[in-house]
Amino acid sequence: MPRWARPPPERAQLLPDPKKSDAPTPDDVIAELDQVELQLVQVLQENGVGEICRTIKREMDTIWAVQTGFKTLASAGHFYFSCGEQIFTVTPSDGFYDADGLVLALFALRKFPHQPELLCPVLDAINIYAKLDVERALTFCAVDDGTQLLLDCIRNHGDKPDVIAHALNALGSLMLNDDIRIAIATTVLVEELLDLLSRYKASLSLARAFLYPLSNLVVLRELGQDFVSRNGIPTVLHALQIHKDDAQTAWYALALLNALATDSHHTTIMASVHDRRGVRLIARAIAKHIDVEEIVLEGLQLLECIANVPDCYRVINENHVLDLAYRAVALYKGPAYAHTRLELTGRITTFQKCAIQDGHIYALHEGVTHGDAVFYSVFLLLIAIYAAVSPYSLATNTAPLVNRLRVPPLLSSIPELYGYLNSAPFTSSLFPTTWYNGDPLDNPRIVFGSQLLIGDVQARQVRATSNRTVSTYSLATVTSAPKFGAWSDGAASQSVDMTLHGYAIPAGGFLSTLPTDAALAPQCSSAKCVLSQWQLTQWLDADTRALVLEWNLYNTADDACVAFSLSFVVDVASGGIYSEISAQSVLFSPYHGVFLFAGLFYLEVALILCTLSILYDLIAKVRRYRQYYFYIPSHVLDAVLVVLWLAMWASRIQFLAMTTYSLSVQLAGPSFVSLQNVIAVAKLERVLFGCISLLMWLNYPRYLAFKKLRYLLCVLDASLAMIASYALYMAVVVVGLAQFRFLSTTSASLWTNVVGVFHDVVSQDATHAILSLGAEWPSVLYLVSINSVVVPFATMVLAPHLQAGYAVSSREPDKPIEPPKRTETKSKPSFKRTMTTFTRDLKIMLEQRQRTIRKHAFAPWEQSDASWSERAIHVDAAKPSTAPALLAKLRRLVTTADADATALHNGVAGLLLRLEEAHHLLRAQYGLRDKPRTQTQPRMLRQLKTPPESYVHRRQSSIKDKREASL
Repeated sequence: MPRWARPPPERAQLLPDPKKSDAPTPDDVIAELDQVELQLVQVLQENGVGEICRTIKREMDTIWAVQTGFKTLASAGHFYFSCGEQIFTVTPSDGFYDADGLVLALFALRKFPHQPELLCPVLDAINIYAKLDVERALTFCAVDDGTQLLLDCIRNHGDKPDVIAHALNALGSLMLNDDIRIAIATTVLVEELLDLLSRYKASLSLARAFLYPLSNLVVLRELGQDFVSRNGIPTVLHALQIHKDDAQTAWYALALLNALATDSHHTTIMASVHDRRGVRLIARAIAKHIDVEEIVLEGLQLLECIANVPDCYRVINENHVLDLAYRAVALYKGPAYAHTRLELTGRITTFQKCAIQDGHIYALHEGVTHGDAVFYSVFLLLIAIYAAVSPYSLATNTAPLVNRLRVPPLLSSIPELYGYLNSAPFTSSLFPTTWYNGDPLDNPRIVFGSQLLIGDVQARQVRATSNRTVSTYSLATVTSAPKFGAWSDGAASQSVDMTLHGYAIPAGGFLSTLPTDAALAPQCSSAKCVLSQWQLTQWLDADTRALVLEWNLYNTADDACVAFSLSFVVDVASGGIYSEISAQSVLFSPYHGVFLFAGLFYLEVALILCTLSILYDLIAKVRRYRQYYFYIPSHVLDAVLVVLWLAMWASRIQFLAMTTYSLSVQLAGPSFVSLQNVIAVAKLERVLFGCISLLMWLNYPRYLAFKKLRYLLCVLDASLAMIASYALYMAVVVVGLAQFRFLSTTSASLWTNVVGVFHDVVSQDATHAILSLGAEWPSVLYLVSINSVVVPFATMVLAPHLQAGYAVSSREPDKPIEPPKRTETKSKPSFKRTMTTFTRDLKIMLEQRQRTIRKHAFAPWEQSDASWSERAIHVDAAKPSTAPALLAKLRRLVTTADADATALHNGVAGLLLRLEEAHHLLRAQYGLRDKPRTQTQPRMLRQLKTPPESYVHRRQSSIKDKREASL
């Protein structure tokens, strides 16, 4: 038919766009998986594995058929390995080995050595079926060059990581059979695998694959020694350091090292390689996977072998292995982990011996408990209350009187000084005659408000010396004596040395008084009279170097005394006179009445009891740790606090002894009585209490252990060099700003100004701030520059101390885990859906447990966990020979049960064998054929009557077999 006669083609119908409703739902996916798994179960139950092997044998020349067949075999083996024990009574390995599947796989490796897409499923099948039936894997020895075939896969495909990994996994699984291991184990094989591990250790999959067969080879003693001689231990530790986050790699590495730990020389190498960081790498790997029972048992057994070497005590203690063992024992609780906990408890004894042998680490191991934190918090609260209700906060306010005196900061000459002393601001403020409204004063000693002048005003003149030194200031060294005024030394004049404006003023001098009572001084009854005599007789002349006026005021409202000191210093170079005034208050009765009814008294008693408590703890720790106590910064700080508390209470007792009734009687007398000694003791008490408060507040984070501060300390520990560089840079900047600030003022002495600033801070002299008339912006600049670096400097200095008080913690913050999404659709219950739900819930539970574990993750710089209630496990309680009766009884029962189970299993196996032989004999006697193997129905996990063996039993039996094979 011509083209033009053909009918027009119909238009193709386009498929509609997919809708959200057409997408497969989770129920559809689960149903499809159920159908696929049921078909796979049916294939396996019909002995499909053997049929697949025979099919592969027939189609050996077809690459696609061989690849598909072995891929199916590997899938069936992995499916049975994961959940087949719940469903089948006959393993697929029976059909695999009955059909010579292992020999067939080796033949495929020889026939297709350069087909990586075919080698992977073949090697995977060898790997899984060698695990399913370890005994029948001995068929591998029937092929002479089987090992070379596996190694050729690695040699020919060095750029194919998946082929290398599958080949090594197959080799490692075959070595699970002791006979195969002994047959193929050679020094050349170990050398080649170790060289390849050194080359490919940066890859996670390849490092894990190489560690698998090596961990089985080094069990043999000769191969283990050869492995160590070829620098194998540092290579394995380096691989463990690189891939410490992978559980399987860590398990293989720890198992390999544990197999080498039978020789003390090998354990010494493990502890000393990588700059003595081998134990740190092992402990960190255990801590990262502390929820994996196999890794914990293998790792702690390895660390126990290292701890048995006396030279390794220090490195075991430095990495806090004992804390890690405590944490593992605390996590594995319950009847399911009875054997694990029992074995871990036995390991603790060795680690405790290491801690006891090393006094420095023994002292460092002492941590902070909840009780210590509560006691310290209460102690600090009492200090805060004591500081708030301290009687010094009620001191007399001297600012109004200082303002009334109007002392000029600088005078030009001696006549100007006489003019100020005779002027109204000085005489009217200190010796008033009338009230503010003009009424005469009834008591001439009233100065201002409730302030009363007690005693006379003492004037002490310091004159020039012939040797121009103040260290030997005496009457013999004075160039000339004044017209009147008796010479008095420092003790008689009740004066002390002082330094004002850079000039040293010695104690002692020529004394005079400004009387206030006419009956006591009939010849000169007023201060103006005395001042006029000074001026007439030229008591102050060119040889005068300083004039110090001292008087005492009594505040009747606060029951406090205030000691005033007005000093004038003559500058010899310029002839100017600098002035300075100070006022210090002191309380004789801080309780304001009977002390038994004062709350301040009982507060001091509570502080004394707390001081005695920390003193008792200090003595106990010093006796326990001896000289090692002072090696720990936190302990040294505790000792400093105790010394400061004792010094404070000693100064308190000295103050009470000085402020007795006799001193009050002397102050009430007409003569001047100096209060400088009493004020010095009171100031010392206040300074000591301030230092104690500062140190205790700085020490408080050690007891609080802020969670987020732990991560900051980790960062500080890792970047200490950069922080030190930053601190050095800021120090240079601050020194430059400080020098500019001090050079821009009137005084060019940097050190004098620095000392003056600190003196003002300590003495808290309010008058200095009132009388300072300098510019404000230099002070503000200095304040900002200093405070900008105080916190970084303090943080860097206190970082090691704060680290010592924190428990074991992780280096990274916890990552929030989103809750699983739950479907709202209701579907028909099925086994697959139930298992999916169970797996999801189990994953959530493991993630929560992992987060809990990560809170206590191990790090080498951290101390023991202070808040763990089960931390104190005694040595005697952990020894197997001195275990409690209940624990010993449990061991005996477990041993007896194991022996009975073994005997019963052997008896039942023998009985079944004899019954089967009798059955075959009878059927052969009567000429009957054997019945075919019956097909069994699937069994669920809940139908199993005997639980699987624990890892402890399987590991002990495997270790016993390995030791026997190595011998």
